[in-house]
Amino acid sequence: MAQLSTEEGLFGLPSRSETAEAETKARAKQLLTRVCRDIGLATVAQALEMPRQDFEPELSEAVERGDRFLYLLKPKSRLTAF
Repeated sequence: MAQLSTEEGLFGLPSRSETAEAETKARAKQLLTRVCRDIGLATVAQALEMPRQDFEPELSEAVERGDRFLYLLKPKSRLTAF
């Protein structure tokens, strides 16, 4: 009788742990893609000084999220000791 490896599920299908890991990676990739898109949209909107009220609601929300990410990424002023 052939033995199944611990990484291989029944009939050669991926095991639950492999499937869960693949789903986690896919979600992380999707989130990173959305963050990069939002930052890019916000950057372009700022550079072109585009009025936000002209955007469709979904695009406006993406630009707003991008603005928040950009705010968090701005370097903070450092205190220096004399």
